[in-house]
Amino acid sequence: MEGNNKISLKAEVYRKSVHVFSIFIPIIYYFFLSKGIAVLLLFLASLAMILVDYMKRDLPGIGKLYRTLFGNLLRNDEKNFKEKVITGGTLFVIGIFITVVLFVKNLAVSAVVILIVCDSASALIGKSLGKHKLFGEKTIEGSLAFIVVGLLLVFFVLPPAFNVHGEVYIAIVSLLMAAISEAMPWKLDDNVVIPIVYGVFYTILAGLFH
Repeated sequence: MEGNNKISLKAEVYRKSVHVFSIFIPIIYYFFLSKGIAVLLLFLASLAMILVDYMKRDLPGIGKLYRTLFGNLLRNDEKNFKEKVITGGTLFVIGIFITVVLFVKNLAVSAVVILIVCDSASALIGKSLGKHKLFGEKTIEGSLAFIVVGLLLVFFVLPPAFNVHGEVYIAIVSLLMAAISEAMPWKLDDNVVIPIVYGVFYTILAGLFH
């Protein structure tokens, strides 16, 4: 993140620890929920979080309570409730919702795991060890962490989505495209961009190899 989005390493660790804890979302979806139920629950969660974001802006009491509970998780620009209403946490849930809507179950699960684990690795390595800048606050070290962790997930954790020939190569190319999208300096939020880019490229390539 750039500019007034900067936060300390300690705050980034705290923020990403919550991010990683949310790994229970794709796990529960994979093992226990149908797509329809998952879409409904994520839709309701997205609406609830959007409502809270506007309430913290418009109701001083809610804003004060929100700042007390979640202030350590907010980036600098998110602390100005009037200027930035929707937080990264809300966009994170919205990104998962859109991903589950768009893609088949196994692919959606993989895309969300990539978002949660690889984006966290990129942010923490980039913040702590990053020396070589790419764009804004993004670093080569952070992007390499994204890719390395993603490759480990592709080879050892993530389920195949379509059972087509050469699917592991499809996953690798999709991972690289997601890593590129994460490193780009555009204003679109990583929480939405990363899983959608991964899923779109995976789906297109699987169709070509089918």
